[in-house]
Amino acid sequence: MAHFPRLIELTTEQDRRSIRYRKLSPLNWFLKQNLPPFIVEHRATLKILVLNVSQSQALTDATMACSQLESLTTRHPCMGNNQDLEDWMNWYESLAVRLKSLSFIDMSMVSNNIDSIMDDAMDGLLSKTRESTLQRLQLQSEGISLTSLRVLMLLIMKSPELRHLSLAILHDKGAITRLAEAVEKTQRGLFCQKLESLSIQHGHFNLTEFKRVMDSLPALKNLSLFGCGASSSPIAPFLTTLNLRRLRVEGCPWASPTTIQDLLCSMPSLEVLAVNCVSDLAIQKDPRPWVCTELKELSTAIEISLGLDGITLILDRLATLRRLETLNVQRAYSFTTVDEINEYQDNDVNTRVHELPLMLEWGLDRLETLTQLRVLGVDNGLTKWGKDEAHWALENWTHLISLNVAADDEARSLLLHRIP
Repeated sequence: MAHFPRLIELTTEQDRRSIRYRKLSPLNWFLKQNLPPFIVEHRATLKILVLNVSQSQALTDATMACSQLESLTTRHPCMGNNQDLEDWMNWYESLAVRLKSLSFIDMSMVSNNIDSIMDDAMDGLLSKTRESTLQRLQLQSEGISLTSLRVLMLLIMKSPELRHLSLAILHDKGAITRLAEAVEKTQRGLFCQKLESLSIQHGHFNLTEFKRVMDSLPALKNLSLFGCGASSSPIAPFLTTLNLRRLRVEGCPWASPTTIQDLLCSMPSLEVLAVNCVSDLAIQKDPRPWVCTELKELSTAIEISLGLDGITLILDRLATLRRLETLNVQRAYSFTTVDEINEYQDNDVNTRVHELPLMLEWGLDRLETLTQLRVLGVDNGLTKWGKDEAHWALENWTHLISLNVAADDEARSLLLHRIP
């Protein structure tokens, strides 16, 4: 019996409304073409479908009924034997020429005959598998099997139109390493000459593997590496050779403040940057100017070790980002609170400031050059605005539409009146 436990969301071309169904009983909807009534009603126009299914036959029946389907997200797809795997590959090929977006959440494949998709069989599978029209592919899984990984590599290499690839997997080898292995095995690259955005979560890699993958992606503009470890070889010098517009390296242990300073001084093409931390010490050691003058979004913690001099160093660098529209200042690892600051005298400033206090008494007015700022978020213990900061921000940052900063009641009232 094929079950269809829950349809999470479907969207039709006619009205673009999301229709949600929850806690549906597992009925034998798919026998004798007895499809759920909502699929029957919309199958001629249905373009976006999000499913919770574990059986391959249910997945096949639901998607084959929708002739105009372009985007599919499926949660918990599970293939438990060789026949399931063969059926799954047949299902995929039937959709390959019309799907533009495919997402697998907690994908599970276990084959009793793993040799069928081992390395020595990849070339044969590559030659037999149909090229897809996929432009977006996502896989998210906490416990992915080797079978799933090999099938995934196959899908990537047979998707020449792919623009966006997102891989969040936990495995003994990370996604970068697996992609590098696929490139090396085929000797023909990843076949993703149009890939513009690559997002990888978790795993480790070395510089050789990283370069091998990046060299296969000539159109890459957006790179996100979240929680990815690297070998002792420095990654930053190679990153600076890439013509990236968006770079996110949050949670990466190798992305130290010194590394981030090197990126800020070497990548003029950057428009979005999300990193662990920027520090005044790194700027002092490497006093080169920041060259990313096109930067529109910056998300980072900011650590201060040099007191007032360090605050000035940071603010002066931020002031050069005249096109900045979004600034998110996150909590640093070491911090003190506003109340603790008030307990010290001015001559103790070098020991009591560990984060950037964005307030007028600490030089907030140095950022008057950020006239394009639209979004500001400050999450640290040293920033609390009063009415003076509120007035100043509203006068100098006239494009502000979103503000998340600790403030007293008077400042909050003033800001809420001007910024909904």
